[in-house]
Amino acid sequence: MRKQIGVLLLLTLVIASVIVYDIVKPKPIQTTFHGVKYRLGTEHVERADPVTIRVDGRLMTSLSGKKRFAGTIRIDGIRLPVPEDQQMLDIRFKDNGVGIMRVEYLENKGKRGEGPRAFAFGSIDINEDFSAFSIAVAEQDGSTASWNYEDGIMISAPASSRSEAVQLTKRLRGTEE
Repeated sequence: MRKQIGVLLLLTLVIASVIVYDIVKPKPIQTTFHGVKYRLGTEHVERADPVTIRVDGRLMTSLSGKKRFAGTIRIDGIRLPVPEDQQMLDIRFKDNGVGIMRVEYLENKGKRGEGPRAFAFGSIDINEDFSAFSIAVAEQDGSTASWNYEDGIMISAPASSRSEAVQLTKRLRGTEE
């Protein structure tokens, strides 16, 4: 009887370990998305530009269910004021799927006057497996950056039209009617 209980406990432990490993193991994300860049507001409804976004990194989930993305998100037509070799993101998502796209880098790396800097691109809302997202792009004004919910710039993918992009953003933000 003791042997059967031991085997049952061992089998339960193995199954639980496999389930936990499947939940927390990093999931590679190497995908090209086709999306839409648009500005919020009724006066901008006619304006929407197709955009290609390349995501290359890993999505990790902790035992508590917190998500984190480590990698790069490159958007055609948008050049970050950050050295190319230092554009790695480390996005920690809140429970609602929102994270801040912030790059920390060294200015004048390896030279005199080297110093830590940070650049915030905006915030990103993702779905459960990062197969859809919406980025609120922070607009730079000198040394500050801000986003306006009335006429801010958004990038949503996958989407092929402004209306699809707006619906995706609403769904990800939980503001769908």
